[in-house]
Amino acid sequence: MRFAAGLASAVLVAGCGILPTPDGAPDWVANRKPLDACGTELLDQGEPHDETVRRCLLEAHEAGLGAEMISTRPTIEGDLITTFTRVHENGVVELFIDATRDRFGSGVWERVVCDALVPVEEVNDPPDIVLPADMVFTEAGCEEQPIP
Repeated sequence: MRFAAGLASAVLVAGCGILPTPDGAPDWVANRKPLDACGTELLDQGEPHDETVRRCLLEAHEAGLGAEMISTRPTIEGDLITTFTRVHENGVVELFIDATRDRFGSGVWERVVCDALVPVEEVNDPPDIVLPADMVFTEAGCEEQPIP
């Protein structure tokens, strides 16, 4: 019950329906299947993640619900990368990565499909890499996919 109330609150705060699409996004991003909106995070260099937005997405994934969040963060060089992280009712996790502003990266939109979201507390056991708690989750079993 606590999950349902938390997810409902996050969705109400973020608004229902599809999150905004940046200008110039490819058709497969602009016309993506609408999912409940968990919200967006816009991070500056070294700034912590938005735990509320991330927890909403993790809880939706764990409950088998569809949801989406958008995260924009700078690379080490300061270029912005935006990632649409989408969880589907069937458990599939889909990432749409906008690297068009990354001068030292691919410079294109990418699509990655993952098997799951894993809570950071399940990854933070030695000898694994220790992830910051505010990250809430990480993706597992990911592979780059052809663009639809």
